[in-house]
Amino acid sequence: MELLSELGGSEEEMVRMMQIGLACVAVEPEERPHIAQVVKMVEDIRSTDAQSENNKVGADIVKRDRVMLVWMEAL
Repeated sequence: MELLSELGGSEEEMVRMMQIGLACVAVEPEERPHIAQVVKMVEDIRSTDAQSENNKVGADIVKRDRVMLVWMEAL
């Protein structure tokens, strides 16, 4: 978990990636996802993670702007 947090990943992302990996090594080949499905699943995880990060950055900007506004009003 420490390595994951150092790399900026989330526990949920890690679990989802592990689930994909487990599906790829299913004992029965017909139970394994096709590569196109795997790529789509990974892309979905990445886009969800990127959206979460964008929301966090946006919230940080709004917070900073509020602090600056309060500071400017105090002048």
